Amino acid sequence: MKTHWNFLICSILTTLLLTAFLPGCDKLVTEVNNITVYDTTIGKQCQKCHIDNDDKLIVIPKAQWANSAHSSSFLLERPVMLNGQLKTATACGPTCHSGNGYVDTVLTGRVSDTTKPSTINCYTCHLPHTIPNDASMLDSLRGVTLAVTLVDGTSKYIHGKSNMCANCHRATGAPPTATGDLTLTDKFGPHYSAQADVVNGTAGYRFDTSVVLVNSHATAAFGNTCFTCHFGKGQGYDFGEHTFRLQYHSATKDTTPYLGNCNAPGCHSVTNVSNFYAVSSNAAAITRGDSIKLLGDTLRSLFESSFILDPTDTAGTMYKVGDVLPPVAAKILYNYLLYRHDGSRGLHNPQLMFNLLKGSFLKWDSIPPRAEFIVSDNDVCIGDSVTFTNKSRYEYLSSSWTFGDSGTSTQQSPTHAYAAVGVYPVKLTITGINNQTSLATKSLGVTVHGPITARIHVVDSTICFNGLVTLVDSSSGLPSSRQWYFPPYNSDSVFTGTSVTRKMTKIGTDTFSVVLRAFNACTPGGVDTLLRNIFIEVDSAPPVCDFSFAPATIKVGDSVAFSDLSTGARTWLWQFTLADSSRLQSPKFVFQVAGLYDVKLTISNACTTATRTHPINVVPAAAAPAEMTPRLELRRK
Repeated sequence: MKTHWNFLICSILTTLLLTAFLPGCDKLVTEVNNITVYDTTIGKQCQKCHIDNDDKLIVIPKAQWANSAHSSSFLLERPVMLNGQLKTATACGPTCHSGNGYVDTVLTGRVSDTTKPSTINCYTCHLPHTIPNDASMLDSLRGVTLAVTLVDGTSKYIHGKSNMCANCHRATGAPPTATGDLTLTDKFGPHYSAQADVVNGTAGYRFDTSVVLVNSHATAAFGNTCFTCHFGKGQGYDFGEHTFRLQYHSATKDTTPYLGNCNAPGCHSVTNVSNFYAVSSNAAAITRGDSIKLLGDTLRSLFESSFILDPTDTAGTMYKVGDVLPPVAAKILYNYLLYRHDGSRGLHNPQLMFNLLKGSFLKWDSIPPRAEFIVSDNDVCIGDSVTFTNKSRYEYLSSSWTFGDSGTSTQQSPTHAYAAVGVYPVKLTITGINNQTSLATKSLGVTVHGPITARIHVVDSTICFNGLVTLVDSSSGLPSSRQWYFPPYNSDSVFTGTSVTRKMTKIGTDTFSVVLRAFNACTPGGVDTLLRNIFIEVDSAPPVCDFSFAPATIKVGDSVAFSDLSTGARTWLWQFTLADSSRLQSPKFVFQVAGLYDVKLTISNACTTATRTHPINVVPAAAAPAEMTPRLELRRK
């Protein structure tokens, strides 16, 4: 009897728990509680989905999802190579790399800022338990009624269920429209997965706008566009439906494409396709699939040969951040990256992609060439061979080199040897196919060294007390580096500049020793050393200027003797008339015209200068010869 009571009590508790907690389960999954009355039969509604005898409801979709690119936590954690730039997926933001980030964005209409992103899961796209109880097995999808604004700012993506996909599978960078040079950043290009813009026909930069483009994959027959093809009907756990995959791209798996959704009724059911790329123009029955790939491969080759894309990058998208491109080249690169990041080889919109790539290819030759080159070694010895590698961009017909030493070449990438020491500017001029020219100059192209003979030049051998004397390295052979020191050697007092100074603190004749060690790879032993004694005249104070002259009375034609009475002078400058001067210490001068003259003496030493002026009255001579001309008699004291 006790057992029956226990069973009855457990049954009652179970019923109460079901009625009490099932609404909480709703709330947990959907954040909406749709249970408005207690219903003891609620479990029957749950069984419509949560049941074991129909794998198509949950089991198969979950397995398919696990085999999709969306299910992996790699979307949150893995490093991503974007245009050759290594990034982490979390740096891209949570909106399209996390489940709760996507939900947050769809619900609020703003970019999610969640700091705790979750992996993408069933509830990222699905809203179970949001339909009334009697139809709870049915489902709603997030964002299917929301038009998605594309990167051009005006175009709307409105294609049914695939609106969900377009929230993330769309371009984030618009085509460049600038008319000047463009510096590439790590965000250049459409970004990965720009399929919505491609399907909508609004992607890329169209050089040719005369053609009206129609995308058969975005017509009424494809109301759900990408959802129609990528979901459609699946094949096991490998293709379609929740895998969203139509082909494996792996050496370890069968790469045969799944064409079941392509050849479905309403699509290619009349004339089945045997591969994805057998697409043709509606206006002209020419196969475009291979043409699109050929154009894409050609543009890749052109970018690689112009040193814009890295030829070692297997993805074919790696460019150098900071590189500067002319406007047409930037637009072409955008279209090429769009082709690569769309990932369908043009299948999503064959006419658009063909138009973009063909227009880009035809515009390539209009890009003015840009001369660029590199040097195998710009620091060499006399006689060494130097290779100049032409890295010029875009299309050009000829190259012309000048090497700075009268040598020239018209080879593509020449080799040249220099016969003398020096720094040689190297110039490359290229001529484009439209007779456009471009000049590249490396003003310090090549430095040529020779064996060193160490030499020291003293800038001024006369210095004022406490002044600095400057010593300059004047070695031959063009040293690469040097060391100066004043004996005795001390590692803390070694100088490495092209010049060195020393303070003069001894009045009179001062002397000191200096060592110069000059280095380059072209000198035997790599160094030449010079020890030199330096003699400097050191002045103590400013000079004092004074002078006298004789005779006291001066007539025209007299020889006047000027005597320097200055102290501390090292140089003299006499000014007798506006046109007559002398640098002797004590000169003689003959005045040819009577009058009053201001005779000026300027003296100087290493410290400063001083001047003195004497007025001199020259009177007419009693019988001065008419033909007499000015004469200067000079005498050294």
